[in-house]
Amino acid sequence: MDESINGTKPHRKYFESLDDFIITTINNETRTGENRTPFWQINLNFRPTQVGGCQQKVKEGDQVLFAVVSDTTTARLRLTGPRNAVAKTPVQVMVTNENGAPVQGAWVRGEKTNSEGIVSTTFTNREMGFQRFKAMKENTVRSNALEIRVIPSSTLAGISHDDPVQE
Repeated sequence: MDESINGTKPHRKYFESLDDFIITTINNETRTGENRTPFWQINLNFRPTQVGGCQQKVKEGDQVLFAVVSDTTTARLRLTGPRNAVAKTPVQVMVTNENGAPVQGAWVRGEKTNSEGIVSTTFTNREMGFQRFKAMKENTVRSNALEIRVIPSSTLAGISHDDPVQE
């Protein structure tokens, strides 16, 4: 746990009763977890870990997230969509929870997802290149970042926005 997170070394407090450290501060944001206040939770592949950070085994390809949660946190959002998009052509992205169920009412690029967790978004000509964005909803953990490469329609040959879905 001495490694930095986004270049910032996390602060921690050791609890003998847990035989582990509790993260108290990341990137100057402090959460103690005392008196049921929001606390830093370790999530592995969109699910809370069942053991502390010192005991959790992580393998290549796993997604690890330290997120501020509280008693009112209802879900951890996951955002998926195509790898490529053509400017001025709508693409669909999907928001699900940690169990794979669609999440209605999550905000993605200024639009809300429908009952199937889907929202359509269109990129402009000014958004060529790689675009990164996340899904957000009150009382949830914000999603992973989805990166989509936006290309002009003139370069459409050989590139499809129907390429495999990414997470």
